[in-house]
Amino acid sequence: MGLRVASLDCLGAEEERALAAARRAAAEKALVHQYDLQLEAMRKGFLSVVPQDALREMTWIDLQRRVCGTQNFTADDFIEWLDMTLVEAETAAILLKTIRDMSGEQRSRLLLFCSGQTRFPLPEKIKVVVGDDRGKYPTAHTCSPITLTVQPYQTVAECQKKFVVSMAHAYDFGFV
Repeated sequence: MGLRVASLDCLGAEEERALAAARRAAAEKALVHQYDLQLEAMRKGFLSVVPQDALREMTWIDLQRRVCGTQNFTADDFIEWLDMTLVEAETAAILLKTIRDMSGEQRSRLLLFCSGQTRFPLPEKIKVVVGDDRGKYPTAHTCSPITLTVQPYQTVAECQKKFVVSMAHAYDFGFV
C-alpha cells in the first residue's frame, strides 16, 4: 500500500517534497480529527439535556457552574453537606467553629480532603464519625460512604492545627 524506503531513492527532489507534504497533511488531519466522532456524540448528548436555545443564552461561567458545581461556597453551604448524627454536641461545636473560621480556599481544600472534589454538589453527604485518640489527625474516605473521621479534640485551636496538617496532604494518597 505505502511506498517502501528503497523506492524513495528513485524519487526526484520535488516528488520527495510532495510526498513528505502529503504525509504531513495526512498525519495532521488524523491528529486534529481523531476525536471528531466522540466529540460529536458528546455534543449530541449534551444538547439532548440542554436545549440549544437555552445554551445560547448562557455564558460560559453559567455553564461551568451548572455542569461543574460551585467552587465558592460558604461555611454554611459546607456544613449542610455534613451528616453529624453520630457526633456528640461538644465535638460538633468544635468542628463547626473550625469550619466557620476557615477561608474559602481552606474549605475547598477540606472538601477535597473529605470527598476528592473541590466543588459541590457531592453524590452524598459526608458522614462525620469520631475516633478515640486526640493525638491522631483527621482522616477521610472519599469512596462511598464519604466519611470524615475526626478525633475528640478539646479546643478549636487543636482541631484547626490537626486539619491544617491533614489538608496539606490532601493530594497524598493514604496519608494518615
